[in-house]
Amino acid sequence: MSEPDFQPESLQPENKKDLIRLGILGLVIALVAVSFLGYQYYKRFQLIQSNEKTDQSTSSAITENIKGEDARKKAVLSNLKGKLYLTLSPIDSTEFGIFSYNFATEKMEKLLSEEGKAVISGQISPGGKYITVSNGNQIYLLETEDLSRGLQLTNDEIQRKTEPVWGISKDVIVYYSAQKDIKTAMNRPNNWQIYSIDEGGEEIFITDGIHPHITHDNQFLIFLKNDGVYALDLDKDTPVKIWEMATGKAITNMHINISPFDQLIAWSSPKEGKVFLMKADYGKGFFKGEIIKEIDAHAFWPTFSPDGRYLMLEEVDWGDENLNPRLVVYDLKNYRKTVVLDLTDYKQGSIQLTDWK
Repeated sequence: MSEPDFQPESLQPENKKDLIRLGILGLVIALVAVSFLGYQYYKRFQLIQSNEKTDQSTSSAITENIKGEDARKKAVLSNLKGKLYLTLSPIDSTEFGIFSYNFATEKMEKLLSEEGKAVISGQISPGGKYITVSNGNQIYLLETEDLSRGLQLTNDEIQRKTEPVWGISKDVIVYYSAQKDIKTAMNRPNNWQIYSIDEGGEEIFITDGIHPHITHDNQFLIFLKNDGVYALDLDKDTPVKIWEMATGKAITNMHINISPFDQLIAWSSPKEGKVFLMKADYGKGFFKGEIIKEIDAHAFWPTFSPDGRYLMLEEVDWGDENLNPRLVVYDLKNYRKTVVLDLTDYKQGSIQLTDWK
């Protein structure tokens, strides 16, 4: 008898087909899995590349912005001409004197100072030959080429004379402010008086107030009182309020200045964090003003450039100590600010910007 034709079940023809199908299915699943993992890796790789490109793009944009801002600052500083005159007292020193900052050389120069004594800068004469100076008690005219030479204009008991400015006429050489009584509060404008000095050295009381400035036609005296900014017609001796202080509480750390061609008046209110620009319109017997711009800045001593295009300020981080004093300049064509010079080497309370020639 022959042996039966027997094969294990697993080797039966139908089962072989199933195995082949299972193998193909497994291969497909493996390929799908590999493809999925590959796609996920590709997406992750693309994301990393995209992030790297974004970071590079952001970094490039920041670099370009820095370069652009540096180029803009350099262009602005190259447009600043002449010298800025200041009163400064260096930190850890009893010096208190006159300095000038040269925009061409970017150097600060000490012109005149004395240990333990106040030497307060004023304005440069129209011809550039003299500078007005106060030592706190008397007014002097000193030669700009040699500040050891000059003329004493006053010799009296009026105390705390400060801010001597040119009168720009043969009848009046200088206007200045002086405190009425040293016992009164220094921070109230009406506790100060404005005087003129003529060629003979005679001092004439003009009005109560502080921060005198004269228009360039010698017609109006601009100054600060408790309730705002005034213009005094020197022919009529009639003051006109041109800028209202709503609270009636102006204080002496508010400062004013007039642009070289009388078109603008700047008034700084440091506590409020504002510098106001007013367009001036005046003539015989009238003076009007219109606010055209409010600059956000805790700043002192607004000073116009010789061509009237720029406004220099001493800006601070406002607080009890007014930290980080610095010179900043605004281009009055677009009101963009540029930091010019760090003044932290000087006592903030001593800093005064007095002229730009």
